[in-house]
Amino acid sequence: MTSPSRFPLGLLCALSAFFMWGALPLYWKLLQAQAPMEIFYHRTLWSMVFLSIILLVGKPFDALKQLILSPRAMINALVSTVLIGGNWLLYIWAVTSDHVIETSLGYYLSPLVSILLGTVFLQEKLRKAQWIAVGFATFGVALLTAQLGAVPWIALSLATTFSLYGFLKKFLSLDAGIRLWFETLALTIGLVIYGWLTPEAVHTTAFWGYVPHVQLLLIGAGLVTAMPMWCYGYASRALPLSTLGFLQYLAPTMQLLLGIFIFHESFTRSHFFAFMSIWLAIALFVGDSLRSWKRSRL
Repeated sequence: MTSPSRFPLGLLCALSAFFMWGALPLYWKLLQAQAPMEIFYHRTLWSMVFLSIILLVGKPFDALKQLILSPRAMINALVSTVLIGGNWLLYIWAVTSDHVIETSLGYYLSPLVSILLGTVFLQEKLRKAQWIAVGFATFGVALLTAQLGAVPWIALSLATTFSLYGFLKKFLSLDAGIRLWFETLALTIGLVIYGWLTPEAVHTTAFWGYVPHVQLLLIGAGLVTAMPMWCYGYASRALPLSTLGFLQYLAPTMQLLLGIFIFHESFTRSHFFAFMSIWLAIALFVGDSLRSWKRSRL
């Protein structure tokens, strides 16, 4: 259950997270010469460093104790770790392999999956305007899918893993930063073991021979990962899943535009109509959600 008093900050956090995610392909393209697994390794490792510094300042020992002593919380967080880890790795590979538009399709699909999960399992009700928005969004996504001319496995995998990740957060009342820290810790432990067993896969020793700007970019991968994840963690608890689902369209829209205008991927008439349809859906849904929130404050 979400609180109306948390809605404004939750909305701000969600918008911040999705804007940062939307711009992320620009960052990964700077590291296109590196192997996806190597980028994933450093993304996780340095995220762990930044999150640990932030958490130590806040002294969150009670929340850590709550997580460690709860088997249900641990299982939930570990499953979430697997989902977000797979999502990160696939996304890095797709962007650096020139599949930016298909990644945008995946995150266009993700809100629809979130809405499905929210209505089926959390009994979240959609109003008439919101159902109309769903129809426009579904139409837009269908056009993008048809444009690909094949089963969009990258898009479907990204949508499923990210939506399930957000869904699981609804069942655990735990500080967003603590949860993200634990998920990153679990990923780091797994990747350190993997890197020790197969150092050639993550180029663990090669890092020290890279030119400084590449080293800084790999370290910065942790920062550009931790910031939006932190914002999203708070937003996922402060907003209804259906509202959060539609705000997710901001990131893939930015990715789509980057794919077309910056990376010069194909942009057809289908893309144009899909883009307009999805943005109309966003306007309808967010406008209706804001009106509902204002009424609840009266």
